[in-house]
Amino acid sequence: VMVVVYSDFQCPACAKAEAVVREIFQKYKDKIYLIFRYYPLENHRHGFTSAVAAECAREQNKFWDYQQLLFDRQLEWGNNANIISINDPANTFSRYAGELGLKVDAFNQCLVSDSAKMAVLRSREEGDELRIMSTPTFFINNRRIVGPLSLKATYEDAIKEALKNAKK
Repeated sequence: VMVVVYSDFQCPACAKAEAVVREIFQKYKDKIYLIFRYYPLENHRHGFTSAVAAECAREQNKFWDYQQLLFDRQLEWGNNANIISINDPANTFSRYAGELGLKVDAFNQCLVSDSAKMAVLRSREEGDELRIMSTPTFFINNRRIVGPLSLKATYEDAIKEALKNAKK
């Protein structure tokens, strides 16, 4: 079963959905293939940069650890809920890379590279083609589920249905 999530690291609903995504992955880790797609929203000042940072962590095989850290510390670097935000999150994102044992110099070079930025833009364009209207948006096989509450309420049925269809 393919589970694809289109998400923005600065999105509060995406941070809430992350717990459900972890639950799905733990429960069905032998039966699902989980794919994360960047979909930074324009109204999130650091959404794009945080996605680039996650892509740079991916290049060092630490994407899942890094994305978890971004969601866990979203209020530290984001500007949600009227919290004063840092102007340039690059130093914070670099510090996170160091905490996870990444090669910080390579991470910092990646942050300003065109290749990481293009990967995020390609992911965003894929989401646009799928008419993503808000984050998080999930696809369990081809079934679209929008928002963390919808995911929590429906993922069991969607995965069971997909598994049943896969056995046919």
